[in-house]
Amino acid sequence: MKIEEADFIAEASATEYAIKNFETTLADLKKKPAQVLQPMCDFIEAGINSDKISSAELFLPKSDITIKLQMSIINLPLEYAKNINKIMVGDGVVPVNVYMIIASTIH
Repeated sequence: MKIEEADFIAEASATEYAIKNFETTLADLKKKPAQVLQPMCDFIEAGINSDKISSAELFLPKSDITIKLQMSIINLPLEYAKNINKIMVGDGVVPVNVYMIIASTIH
């Protein structure tokens, strides 16, 4: 999938992309990672096939962990779309890749 850089930044900045939330436990993720992660991959694949920016977000509430699969033009979370605009300027049509982001609130 490819997208015009300016269009990507506009959609990502306005949060005009598909977001699907999932939830599991750390134990289930450890026991059956492929089964737990497959729905996220399917959602992202559907986004790619329909040329729509997408973000699949898996929450592990008791572990305070979030795993995201996001489509982007640069390895930076979609939440920072305005910063993408500072890094890429006038590159025209660019490829969209899928990135994994793992975050935790545990210090």
